[in-house]
Amino acid sequence: MIIADIKQEDFEQIKLLQPKGWSDIRDSFQFYLDKDYCYPYKLIINDQLIGLGASIILDNTAWLAHIIVDKSFRNQGIGYKITKYLIDDLEKKSIQTILLIATAMGEPVYKKLGFNVISNYVSLKKENPWEKTTVSDNIIPYQHDFYKEVLNLDKEISGENRLCLLEGHIKNSMLYKENGKIKGVYIPDLGEGLVIAEDPKAGTELLKLKHVGIDKAILPEENKAGINFLRENGFSKPEIKGKKMILGKRIYWKPECYFSRIGGNFG
Repeated sequence: MIIADIKQEDFEQIKLLQPKGWSDIRDSFQFYLDKDYCYPYKLIINDQLIGLGASIILDNTAWLAHIIVDKSFRNQGIGYKITKYLIDDLEKKSIQTILLIATAMGEPVYKKLGFNVISNYVSLKKENPWEKTTVSDNIIPYQHDFYKEVLNLDKEISGENRLCLLEGHIKNSMLYKENGKIKGVYIPDLGEGLVIAEDPKAGTELLKLKHVGIDKAILPEENKAGINFLRENGFSKPEIKGKKMILGKRIYWKPECYFSRIGGNFG
């Protein structure tokens, strides 16, 4: 059994581990391979790639993502070994806080390694997405003058320094500005379309914009305002999609201010 860095030539084998219902994992591993703050690994047995995993370092915190084991090798401790390797590697890099979003299958493994649940992410669906919406006058296109304000808002809500994820996408964002202050941000091309806001009014107005043509929403269950808004506008009853878990030093984040996450690999 060998755990090693993923290489470009591994992608033909990577596609064989594609979980049902997930977006193409090759796109995610290409992202990890291209970014110097990501560390993608493979687990090999008898020259066969049977396990995957990646870590993403965001300044003082890190995320584990895409921990996948070939169906034929599950329930043999492979997922545990990959996760333990990722944790040990991050500890060598002096990372004190490790986060992930666990599926029902992965949660028991992560609990064995010391992770604790800090939130549930819930999924809601709408049979017929909005075709158009009235956009609030408070919503404006991004301007560079608001760069620091946007980053500070994200850091205050996420509890993390996510600059490396946000840069390159901020310029395409829409902002909710009220009384001269940026109170919410929608970044449509960042993962599933990040929406964060410091109050429900800003968050729900940005959700109206986000969900034109989009029939699925995922957000923390603590965001009652966001869930109620979606329910009132034809979305289904929320169902638990995954659990946000943490290992190590706790972070101070505001789940009630997440109106749409980035994705299962970044929260």
